[in-house]
Amino acid sequence: MAWRGVVDRAGVFGGWTVVISCGDDSTNLADLTVPLRGTRPLYVFASYLLPDGLGPGEERSLFFAPEVARKSSLRADASDMKFRQLLDRVYDFGRVDFSITDYVLTGDRQDNAGFKSMSFEARISWPKSYDPGPCRQRPGQASGKQR
Repeated sequence: MAWRGVVDRAGVFGGWTVVISCGDDSTNLADLTVPLRGTRPLYVFASYLLPDGLGPGEERSLFFAPEVARKSSLRADASDMKFRQLLDRVYDFGRVDFSITDYVLTGDRQDNAGFKSMSFEARISWPKSYDPGPCRQRPGQASGKQR
């Protein structure tokens, strides 16, 4: 699991995008977590945690599968049967239960909210039968629990 910082057009740090990747490939294997547009569980933005925040709250689930890296050219169209089948496989494969356990915000409006600090827990699970091969844990990387 990795993080990508998100800076808005005014140069203000807004939060992070949660990334599940394999080895040196930067493809986000959780990129098909729905909704695919708008306020997504993949985004950890301070503005989502304001009292009037419109995004996911402190608890969220993300879903991932190695297959996403091979299907990156597939268009996100819910009416496309191949895409719907891929979504089903992603949701059946891996899961990240993500909880923001503590945070301190700066700013009090959607347009100026930021993080002073944040703590979180993430439980990552995938099928026991899956051999992660090149995705095996390397020193310094986060580890997941198998289910």
